[in-house]
Parts: sequence; structure tokens; C-alpha cells
Amino acid sequence: MGWQATQTLLEQGHRVVLACRDTAKAVAMVQTLPQALRQGALVQWLELSSRKSIADFVALMAPMAPIQGLFNNAGVLMRHYAANEEGLEMSFAVNYLGTVRLTMGLLPLLAEGATVVNTLSL
Repeated sequence: MGWQATQTLLEQGHRVVLACRDTAKAVAMVQTLPQALRQGALVQWLELSSRKSIADFVALMAPMAPIQGLFNNAGVLMRHYAANEEGLEMSFAVNYLGTVRLTMGLLPLLAEGATVVNTLSL
């Protein structure tokens, strides 16, 4: 879903920041786009399970305000128990808490009338 949304937004002339945990994978995907579209894509590292990573990302985005939209598409499905640096279960830390922290952090940077989209897959 996220990759299709990224391509569509780039084709419409929007600048897209791909906030990814695996930046090498994101850069490789961007390289598959036509050169004209690649220029609108910016890949940035973000670990949604980390409060510090989210705060650093929000600070990085501040000079880019106003932000026209936010597409929350990250999620994990942990097969075995894992905890983040705060001791929180990883699925909860990423799928809920990280998404809320990111959205709340970016909220002051969103343009009036900006759209926030949250995705879910089962």
C-alpha cells in the first residue's frame, strides 16, 4: 500500500518523504522509478518503536513545514515476544504507540486541511 501511494503521489508532483526502518530497501525501490520521479523522493530513517527516533524525525521534518499529509503505513507482526528500548512489547510499540507519537509530533507541522491516513492490514 505504501509503495503504491508513494508512486501515485510522486506522479502527481508531490514531494514524498519515505520514513523507513530499512533505508537500503527504500533507496533500492526509489531507484526503480523514472529519474524525474526520483527527485521528489527523500528517504529518511525512522524506527517507530523508538521514542528518540520519532523525536529526531519530527525535528528533521520541522523545516519542511507545512506538511500536506501523513500516510501512516508501518506495522509489524511479531511471531515471538520482543520488547523495545522502553520495555514495551514491540507490536504495541510500533503499531499503536509509535504511530500515535509520530502523528502527534507532526500535528503542529501539518498544513491546514492536511490529510492523515492510517492503514491496517489483516
